[in-house]
Amino acid sequence: MASTTGDKDQYILLRDSSASSRLFGQHFIMTAKNGGWLLHPNVQATAEKSRARIADVATGNGVWAGEAALKYPDAQIVALDMSDKQYPPGWTMPKNLSFDTYNVLQAVPDKYIGYFDIVHIRLIAGGLKGPADYAVVTENVSKMLKPGGYIQWQDVYAPGWQIIDQTLSFDVDDETFPPFLAKFDEAVSGGITQTLSRGINHILKDNDDFADVEMMVPGVVPWLLKYETDYLAISFAELVKGSRGTRAVGEESLRLLDEAEGLLQEYLGQGGLLTYKTMSVVARKDNGA
Repeated sequence: MASTTGDKDQYILLRDSSASSRLFGQHFIMTAKNGGWLLHPNVQATAEKSRARIADVATGNGVWAGEAALKYPDAQIVALDMSDKQYPPGWTMPKNLSFDTYNVLQAVPDKYIGYFDIVHIRLIAGGLKGPADYAVVTENVSKMLKPGGYIQWQDVYAPGWQIIDQTLSFDVDDETFPPFLAKFDEAVSGGITQTLSRGINHILKDNDDFADVEMMVPGVVPWLLKYETDYLAISFAELVKGSRGTRAVGEESLRLLDEAEGLLQEYLGQGGLLTYKTMSVVARKDNGA
C-alpha cells in the first residue's frame, strides 16, 4: 500500500517468492479460522448471482481471488493491488479472474466506479497510516460498490500477535503487545500502533453510505497453531528485514530490531506458539448511497 501523501511504496513486507509462499499458507489458515468460508454467509447469495462482480483489493499474489473464481464460476473476479510483482501468469488462472493494478488510497478509476457487487479486503492495516487512511479506503470502496453491494474487510485486531499456551486462553480485548512485538514497536519510526485499528466496524457504522454492519473475531483453532506460528515467524522476519534502513534508521533502532528478533527466537525455541487475532467486518452499501 502507499501513503495518501504520495506514491512512495509503504509496503513493509516483501514481495519475493518466499513472501508469496507465506501469503499462500496464510490464506488457507485464515480461511480455516473463519470456518472455511471465503465470503461471509451474509454475502454469499450476492456472490452466487449470475455475473456478480467481485473485487479483491490488495490481492498480493491473488490466492484469495483465485480460489474465489473457482468457488463462484458465474462471477467476474477482479484482483487489484498497487504492485503486480506477485501476480501469477494470467494463463494459469481461471477464465473468470483478471488482474489489474490499483492503489486503494488513490482515486478510483472511472471504470470501477459503481462497478462491483462485492469488495473484499484482507490485511492492509500495515500499509495504512492512522484514521485518515482508513477513511480514504472506506470512501473509495463505497465508490467502487453498486448500491446494495457489500464490503468484506478482514484485518488485524490490534495488537494481532498473541501468545498462546495449553490453556488456549484467548482474550479478544487484550491489547498487550508480546515482548518481541513491543520491542519492534519501539524500534520503528512512529511505532506500529498507528497503523492498527480495533474499529473498522465503527468506521463503517459512522459512514452514512453503509448499513447492516457486522463484525466477528475468529477464535483459536488448536490444530492449526503450529502452522500459524510458523507463518507468523516468517512474517515477523519479513517485517524486521523490511524495516531496516526504512522505518528503523540509526544504530539504536537497529539494535532494538536485533533484540526483537532475539526475543521471538527465544520464545519459539522454548516451544512457544502464537496466534494472529483478526476481525472480519461485513457491511452493505445503502441503496440510496
